[in-house]
Amino acid sequence: MVGGRGLLAMAVAGVLVACASILTIDDVGYAGAGLPDAAGDAMAADVDVPPGTPDGSDASFDATPVCTGDPPSVATDAGERYATCGAQTGVDLLQRADHCGRCDHACALALCVGGHCEPTTIGSVGSDDHTLLVDGAFVYWSSGYVVQRVPVPPSDAGPETVLVHDVPDGSDPFDERISAMVAAQDRFWIRTRVTLANVLRDGGDWHDVVNVGPVAPMALEPQSLAYVSGPQVLRYGFAGATTPVSDDSPMLPRGLVRTNGGLFWVTAPDEADSGGGQLKADEGGVRLVVSDAGRPYAIATDGTNVFWSDTLRGRIYGLAASGRLGDTPALVAEAPGFPEVSYLAVDSTHVYWFAKDPANGSYAHLLRRAKCGLGSVTVVRPEVYGPAALIAPDGPFLYAITGNLVVRIPK
Repeated sequence: MVGGRGLLAMAVAGVLVACASILTIDDVGYAGAGLPDAAGDAMAADVDVPPGTPDGSDASFDATPVCTGDPPSVATDAGERYATCGAQTGVDLLQRADHCGRCDHACALALCVGGHCEPTTIGSVGSDDHTLLVDGAFVYWSSGYVVQRVPVPPSDAGPETVLVHDVPDGSDPFDERISAMVAAQDRFWIRTRVTLANVLRDGGDWHDVVNVGPVAPMALEPQSLAYVSGPQVLRYGFAGATTPVSDDSPMLPRGLVRTNGGLFWVTAPDEADSGGGQLKADEGGVRLVVSDAGRPYAIATDGTNVFWSDTLRGRIYGLAASGRLGDTPALVAEAPGFPEVSYLAVDSTHVYWFAKDPANGSYAHLLRRAKCGLGSVTVVRPEVYGPAALIAPDGPFLYAITGNLVVRIPK
């Protein structure tokens, strides 16, 4: 069906990524110290964790290219504030933007405060549903019925509105909020709480395609769009037919990603604090990949490996997309003392995630670790307020929605 809903034309390229979900597995015993008190002048920039299981020889995980991980930060207390970085002595690791927290860690276009790079606000959002995307040229975000964008650095241009969804007469405005978007070659695919729709890149009317449930995950495929509706994963073919992929009742799919070989998603029980989630894949047929994934929250992929977070155990796991049921997922990272993990993102070298501060649930710490599971877990940014999204494109920056702000954070 075609609706006559007005849309401001938007001629841009890229993929708009909604907030994704994740998974986890085997319990791995570990006793270690948590993050130090955030009130200190030099909050720790790293968290000691056990070494990851992948080392390049682990058949369950493709760690190519081989990585060695991040070195520990030395800006952990006032006694280690100054360091020798190359030929420079007495380098202040708490304030030097070219050696922030550790030698040779530069804050691109930002200040170094307390050993961490300061975020830069690039936009704002309301209290509505949000989405976030980077396509190499622009950063896009939605709030309610509006999509805005800013160009990526080195441009410092301010936000511009590129899309406005006009709520049709007789519709519930709450149901018409934009909850997810992806971009195909010629059009944008848009999720509200009740419909899947599209609009041509060069402008035109809003086209309702199919009614959907309120869960937002979508993944673009070569000839179709995979999406979640209630407990089901479905596929809308660009020729116009909708086909079921999987019914995961009583579980609910929490996120979808497209790898080089197929479609992956995680499921989680509807009840809070319950485990038993799963990792599934469709590569010409649905298969169960991980039968006990804890309580997944987010999922991400680098095209070859799949990564997920387990909110029950506070860990992030990885598994080669070619893995089979029974393969042991690799423990990529955990942060003792900060068990509740949420949004997840991956680039060519690292996995990034938010870990909620148990002392103040309104805040989270933005952490990272080399995706091969080696080296230190480092704090990219402490004390992030109310994170609602995270994306990590290749390049020097992360982008996130925190509270009512859209921010750019140097990696």
